[in-house]
Amino acid sequence: EETAALVQFPGQADNTMQKIVLCALGASVATPADGITAEVVVAKNFDELKALPHDKIAGKIVLFNY
Repeated sequence: EETAALVQFPGQADNTMQKIVLCALGASVATPADGITAEVVVAKNFDELKALPHDKIAGKIVLFNY
């Protein structure tokens, strides 16, 4: 089962998190049992992603808001 949650975001009410629906596209390694926590970078398409400098996305989760 694939699950995710935003644990910190603008406008967040105290002591809440936002569940998000996701789909892994394959060809990726398994997530550790404890999960991962990282900053999210939003890209609308691959051109937008390619325009971002490597240091802006390294170590972050890329969310494609297509």
